[in-house]
Amino acid sequence: MPSMRLVKAEGEASWQQASTILFEVVKRMDAKNRSFWTAEQVSVSSLREAYELSQLYWLQLDDELAGLVFLMDMDTYYWPEKTDRTSLFFHKLAIRPAYTGLGLGAAALAEIRQFARRNGYAHVRLDCRDREPLHQFYAGNGFSLVDVKPLGGRKVARYELPVNHPQVVKNP
Repeated sequence: MPSMRLVKAEGEASWQQASTILFEVVKRMDAKNRSFWTAEQVSVSSLREAYELSQLYWLQLDDELAGLVFLMDMDTYYWPEKTDRTSLFFHKLAIRPAYTGLGLGAAALAEIRQFARRNGYAHVRLDCRDREPLHQFYAGNGFSLVDVKPLGGRKVARYELPVNHPQVVKNP
């Protein structure tokens, strides 16, 4: 599995860079008829409204910027019952199109899990659309499906991984 590291974003220009990367992913997924987000959802204004700059991390492969993710210790919209700050939640995990097919999604999940372990979190949790390829990806990387529920006009699948659980990578 390729080695990836999380690097905290710094500076206001990071918002535009994050939006640009996410828009690359939007275009790629739209072309495959597998949309995750809309262009509006990844605009600078939408990202600023939903997240704090301190939550933005770059996914670096060697010295190259391969993607991004937002990390937080609370997610009251998707996980309102988890308010004890013992979980690391992630959103907008994105690998740039130029780096797809290299196993970087699995490498990113492994690095997020290591980040959670180093920072004392008990679980890594996420939400995603209720789609079979996403179920296969997260389950194949050791995550357990918690539930699928309607939220915001769509079905949302919620997954978790205990930080100290042995991770088995089946679908890099």
